[in-house]
Amino acid sequence: MVKMWRPELETLPREELIKRQLRLFRKQMKYVLEKSPFYRRKFGEAGVRPRDIRNLEDVRQVPFTTKQELLKSQEDYPVFGDFPCIPPEAATRVFQTSGTTGLPLKVPYSKKDWFKNCFEQFSYFIYGYGIESRDIVFFPFMYGLFIAWWGIQAALEQHQVTIVPGGGQTSETRLRSIIDWNATIVCGTPSYIIFLG
Repeated sequence: MVKMWRPELETLPREELIKRQLRLFRKQMKYVLEKSPFYRRKFGEAGVRPRDIRNLEDVRQVPFTTKQELLKSQEDYPVFGDFPCIPPEAATRVFQTSGTTGLPLKVPYSKKDWFKNCFEQFSYFIYGYGIESRDIVFFPFMYGLFIAWWGIQAALEQHQVTIVPGGGQTSETRLRSIIDWNATIVCGTPSYIIFLG
């Protein structure tokens, strides 16, 4: 039997799922309109309001946001730009993108973002992968400003899964640690996991 994080949501009939998605989309639009000067301008210029989104086709009215727009916002309004929905002093955690396509984008997370929203998001992955509290997860990387590994680790910790950090080790030492700690899961990029194999 497959375990699900939120079976009441994950098994909704398609029609009910779409209704829920549209309701939450309108709610999120309303929130960013109230909290973000960037999105207030962007949605205003597009002439779109939350009440305009009545079906999936209406979502097409909402303009895409590009990374370049967000970087320009951060250039004009350092450090975070004027797109976040929280003031800088409300940030519990800060991250940035990897910067592989140019300048890194800085992102602030509030306490709710970090401890509730990220937890919810990553919990679907955790259940989908079949990870349980009896597992031991080895993380073979150094921590920095990139969010990828922080988020899954924080959610695993809240699910009471044992974490073994493997940063600052050679690949050989990491292999020894995986064996010594009886790790049942190794969390990393596919290319590095293949390399370790």
